[in-house]
Amino acid sequence: MSEAPHGAPIKTPGQLIAAVIAGFGVPVAIIILLAVYVNNTTRTGAGTDIEQSVNARIAPPRRL
Repeated sequence: MSEAPHGAPIKTPGQLIAAVIAGFGVPVAIIILLAVYVNNTTRTGAGTDIEQSVNARIAPPRRL
């Protein structure tokens, strides 16, 4: 059996820098994008239904 010579996949400092950035940057970007996707809902602030809640509070009580 002949063995093929093994070589390092990263041969230059530029490739090393690109691999380090990809190794840290890509997972962080994916996590941020997933968090934005999951949290992408329309939120209403407190007091947005003021008129309806006031009318419900001041309405006369119902008689049984």
